Amino acid sequence: NSHLQRGGLAGSINMELKKTSLQTSRHLSSAQWMDVSSLFSHQIDLWHLMENYQLDDRGAEIFGGQQWQRQQVQQLGIRGHHQLFYSDHWIPSLGWTSRWEDSKTQNLLQNEIEIQDNRLISQLQIGSQFFFLADRLEENSALQIYHFHTQEEDTLFLAPKTSILFRYSDQFLAWSSANRSFRPPTMLELHGNQGSMIGNPDLQPETAHTFDTGILWKRNEHMSIQSSYFHRWGQDSIILIQNAQKQSIPKNFTKIRVQGIEQVLNFRPNDWLAWTLGLTWTHSQNLSNIEVQHKKKLPNVPIWNLENQIKVEQKYVSLQYNWSFTDQNYTDATNYYLSPSRSIHNIEFASKLKNPFPEFSFTIRNLTNSITEETLLEPRQPNLGTRSQAISDFIGYPLSGRQIFFTATWNAKKL
Repeated sequence: NSHLQRGGLAGSINMELKKTSLQTSRHLSSAQWMDVSSLFSHQIDLWHLMENYQLDDRGAEIFGGQQWQRQQVQQLGIRGHHQLFYSDHWIPSLGWTSRWEDSKTQNLLQNEIEIQDNRLISQLQIGSQFFFLADRLEENSALQIYHFHTQEEDTLFLAPKTSILFRYSDQFLAWSSANRSFRPPTMLELHGNQGSMIGNPDLQPETAHTFDTGILWKRNEHMSIQSSYFHRWGQDSIILIQNAQKQSIPKNFTKIRVQGIEQVLNFRPNDWLAWTLGLTWTHSQNLSNIEVQHKKKLPNVPIWNLENQIKVEQKYVSLQYNWSFTDQNYTDATNYYLSPSRSIHNIEFASKLKNPFPEFSFTIRNLTNSITEETLLEPRQPNLGTRSQAISDFIGYPLSGRQIFFTATWNAKKL
């Protein structure tokens, strides 16, 4: 699987970038082996991922001085999952993962390597699955052991997790889960992503305790409603903030708390029409001891998020409409600066014709071409008036305008 893209960069609304370019490429190779029988199942995956980012600002349009850099990030990994079908009531399992990561940043102006970093991340998971009450009650437990090895440190971390699922009837089920998690910073968070993110080599791994519970009510085959509640306590959580130049920088937040409610409605009145509506409310708090940040909302965590999808489907053609709304969210830890809300409409027409015709799709993203919004010039001084601000994603990168895609797919076996 390979992807190559070359294009310009989106500058601020008052700065047009004519010469600056960003070239990205991504290559993924993978292999899988499986063996399944009535007594056991085994699966092993191998993969190699190579990502390249080349930023060419030799015209000094962004940084005030020439920059020409190439960043290469690669990952080589193996993982396995094994299950023993010991009985109808107990299934033990063993999972393991190990991956090597490497990051290199080269200054092409000086033809020298500025950053070279690598690490090894391994995980072992010992799990079990129990069934009770004629399979109406299901319990899953696992102990995850992480090993994080870098040039400077060697860390071992234990992360247990458990969950319970109860099927009260064919129409109603409920679940609860609790876990402890561990996540080291990615190479891009440590060393940056040319053109969109500034790296932070001082980042520490984040840990968290998470609890969630929910219910699913299935009225019939045409309608279901799902409701859930989640609560997360994080330590050294890695969160993106924006500096005065609107560049995103990942930072460790010592203590945080995030809780929320999710509602999902699925409605399919007949075979050709389906509607899915999802609404999420999130409340976040920064529990830092720094006075100006204590109990402030977390950056890049909007209070409201809504996803709406309507799909009309016939035997050979389908039409799908998506509307995504993301509420305003703060971009800094002190809660001074708000990002514009994001309301994005997408539409897709797809066709699956009989042989020998290809399958094709026609997609329009950001149908209304929403790219700017009026915001206060200085939130602490509203009398200064407003300005046009680019609507951006969670890392501060301006959203693309209206995009049109056409895809055609041929199946060699069918031909």
